[in-house]
Amino acid sequence: DDIEKVGATLEFVTESFENTAVGRLILNVRAFSGEVEREKIAERTMRGKEARAKSGRIPQATGKGIYGYTYDRETGRRVIIPEQAKTVQRIFNDFLLYRSCNRVTTELNRDEIPSFGGGQWHPLTVRRILGNQTYTGRTIYRKTKAEKIFNPRTGKKSRRVITRDQKDWIEIPDATPRIISPETYEVTQKVLDDPNRNSRRENGSYNLTGRIKCSLCSTPMVGHSQSKGKYKYYRCRRSYSGHREGTCESRYINQELLETTVMEQLANVLSDPDVILSEMHKYNAGLVENPGALDQIISELKSLSVKESRLAHLFVEGTISGKILSKEEKILKNKKSDLLKEKELHERNSDQSLDLDKVTEQLPLATNLIRTWIENAEGENTALLLDALDVHIRASKTGIQIRGNMPIVTEKDENFVTIARTSA
Repeated sequence: DDIEKVGATLEFVTESFENTAVGRLILNVRAFSGEVEREKIAERTMRGKEARAKSGRIPQATGKGIYGYTYDRETGRRVIIPEQAKTVQRIFNDFLLYRSCNRVTTELNRDEIPSFGGGQWHPLTVRRILGNQTYTGRTIYRKTKAEKIFNPRTGKKSRRVITRDQKDWIEIPDATPRIISPETYEVTQKVLDDPNRNSRRENGSYNLTGRIKCSLCSTPMVGHSQSKGKYKYYRCRRSYSGHREGTCESRYINQELLETTVMEQLANVLSDPDVILSEMHKYNAGLVENPGALDQIISELKSLSVKESRLAHLFVEGTISGKILSKEEKILKNKKSDLLKEKELHERNSDQSLDLDKVTEQLPLATNLIRTWIENAEGENTALLLDALDVHIRASKTGIQIRGNMPIVTEKDENFVTIARTSA
């Protein structure tokens, strides 16, 4: 369905399915059989892994992804790598001392300690090590599971890892040697979960985090507060000494001033009738790249019908054999199928074009509602607006550059809509 929506054709190498009711039925039956077989294979694999875990061996049988250990294939258990184990202990101790993953990362890279992949360390990698209970010597199978979640805004599926109910966990005793004590791990988790460390507190979140970069060095900017949250700013990650890539000369930018300016500019763009009409013209123009293409396709389809009639007439008169007739009919049938698909695509694009006269009549009321909504947006509504426009910002003390997409909603049928985006 996704392939056909964009006007492409799905071709199978080993089989051929006709684009008819019977052909589609056969394709669906084969797809269903494949899905059932996939589920059976997954079920058998899971049963095998559970049996392996209950026997005292790690099911995945690789040990990859856990810094500090190597996997022993003969025993099915992990073995400590002394040099990496010392680094793990250092990470926990330094974090409890500095209370900062960034600081721990800077110190590791400064001392040229290689990461698991042999490169530099990153704060997220350090954060994952700090949250990994395996280092206390506890190995749990089936603690988490991955599931795919459909995102209606993007139309795609994303992978999400969730924690299973504890009754589904299978603990494998003595499968992983201990590197840190359970007490050290518990203290570390309390520090990580401390709400005072969270930069996105309910009453002081930084709405632009993840969307804003420094204009001078293109490094992401983060929220920063002083005097116990009294003064709030956005700052470049490299605006402090000790960053592994050097210090940026960028200055702190007042949070309220920056966020207010961004929202005002978004309101100006989205409530400007000229901008909206211009983007809609671009959208319509993109749907019809060649206005005469549809007429040409219809003309070619009529020509093919004439050729089919001539072939039938020549066969009846005995001018051509049945073999030649069959060969020529097959060629014409393939051409006709391709043209019909192109015709359907062009007609679909034509149906999705916007009625600019109707939009122009309702535009004044719409722009007023848009501006009012943006000016009053808070919390989740602000995040919704930034996501819808796919906003990206570059900022410095002297100026701001905002980039995004103008969303255009078009009716698809009575119950569904589709969102197109153009540059803004």
